Amino acid sequence: AIFYFHPWEIDVGQPRIDGISAKTRFRHYLNIHRMEARLERLLGDFAWGRMDEVFTDLIRGTPPRTH
Repeated sequence: AIFYFHPWEIDVGQPRIDGISAKTRFRHYLNIHRMEARLERLLGDFAWGRMDEVFTDLIRGTPPRTH
């Protein structure tokens, strides 16, 4: 799997923006306090590697390197 996140998605202390729509506020702030723990769990539960190494290993048919 490939995933990405924005640095603000783990920053519970970020300033709140006034005047944004309820929809934007919902998407931006909901469960922000849980993001760091969820990310730590993903990183701990699965093996991860750099994309270039993963594809090289797939092409060569070698077991993937993990970090």
